[in-house]
Amino acid sequence: MCLQLIEKELMASNGKNEFALYMKGLIKRQTGKIEESIQLFQAAAYLNPADVNVLKQLARSTFLIGQVQQALELYQAAEELSARGQPDWGILHAKGECYMALGDVPAAILSFREALTVQRKDRTYLALAKAYIALDDLAAAAAVYTEGIEYDNESVELLTGLGKLFMRQYPDSAHRAFDMFGTSLAHNPRHADTLLAAAHIMQTCGELDAALIKYRVVAAQHPDSPELWNNIGCCMLAKNRIVAAAACFRRAQHLDPFSWRASFNLGLVDLHMQHYASAFTRFSAAINLKPDWAAAYVYLAVTLSRLDDIDNAVITFEKAISMSPKDPLAYLNYAAALSHHKIKPERAAELMKEFYKVWSTLSVETRREFAIDDVLAKLRAATGVTGPSSGAGSGAGSASGPTSSTGTQSTTSPQSQSPRLSPATAMGVSTTSPTNTPSLDPSVSQAEPTATGSSATPVPVPPRPAPRPPPPVPVPAKPLRPLPNPPSEDKR
Repeated sequence: MCLQLIEKELMASNGKNEFALYMKGLIKRQTGKIEESIQLFQAAAYLNPADVNVLKQLARSTFLIGQVQQALELYQAAEELSARGQPDWGILHAKGECYMALGDVPAAILSFREALTVQRKDRTYLALAKAYIALDDLAAAAAVYTEGIEYDNESVELLTGLGKLFMRQYPDSAHRAFDMFGTSLAHNPRHADTLLAAAHIMQTCGELDAALIKYRVVAAQHPDSPELWNNIGCCMLAKNRIVAAAACFRRAQHLDPFSWRASFNLGLVDLHMQHYASAFTRFSAAINLKPDWAAAYVYLAVTLSRLDDIDNAVITFEKAISMSPKDPLAYLNYAAALSHHKIKPERAAELMKEFYKVWSTLSVETRREFAIDDVLAKLRAATGVTGPSSGAGSGAGSASGPTSSTGTQSTTSPQSQSPRLSPATAMGVSTTSPTNTPSLDPSVSQAEPTATGSSATPVPVPPRPAPRPPPPVPVPAKPLRPLPNPPSEDKR
């Protein structure tokens, strides 16, 4: 009906009705026809070049099609036209968004600060905090969130953002973040982003059933969130429901094919089920997408060892150790693989010495979580190198791996330890579309950068078919637990 009235007015004015062109451009952009909206705004700007609102909408449409520099110039022209009156909050905030898209974070901070002097809005506080986080200035970002909450103490987005920031600043003090999420949920009990962040803390603390209840609420609102299904799969795998976990991880990968987490977690499932060729493919894909994730190299090397491709396993183990020299299980798996294949005994002894150096720096409680006393006992007998045990007792269980004639086995770490293997974790728990783009603002993407073909990725030759099947793998006493997505900063 609106478009019919607008067309009627345009026909009556021979296409020279500025307001009709302006409104038609807004409707076209709302329906996704951005290029048509640009043409309509250009026609309106031709009729009245001094109309600031037309220039602002033209700049917004230009920004949405990715022409950021041109959009910034249009905003600057609109700012010059409006300089006679009061400063325009919308122009200043939009300029900050353009600077952020161009990578000029300091200029974006100045623009957001200036916008806040004109009008205090939650949206600008959130954008300013994101800019400080991009500079890794978490203290300044926390101050911005706090200032915004003082202005609007019922803002769910600000409370959730501050809670996520606390998780990054104080990873060992989850209660501070959980308090913020609780306050946010008191104002909006069904806010999906807050529910995901709170469920992540519950999942990390082992409250799997409570986390699944919250994930169920989020799934009803956003069933196509790849991060949601990845975290549900982590819960299922922790409950030893392997088939359900695999289904969840596959759905997450279907929704976001470039998710390195989904590939990595599927590799864990395949490794657990002794599907070594599939695990090799999954871990290789995860490395291509996330070449700085050391845990993927460790698991890839273990997989190659189980496929009897020890040469490439050695190359991959060396890469993992060079990336994460403080990872004790990289040394342990490497030594176990060499002992299992009966090669390089001197190198295996050196690796066990390095393992005990790192192992001695861990607390007794941390050692107990690994539950590898049985493996350590066998490797001591094989290499003759001794050191402190985990303190869990020999009956605490052992990690999974192929047992050799020397009694050693390749071990894999409980996935709850993966954050210690590499602190470089992606931000991702958000109600996003399959491309990791927040649904409320399709112009900004927070997808993980891909690195296919990166020089950091080893190129192990796919193993030839083994003349004999790999040794059997005992079921681990403690199921592997993949890393859930940590809550990300929501871009709105």
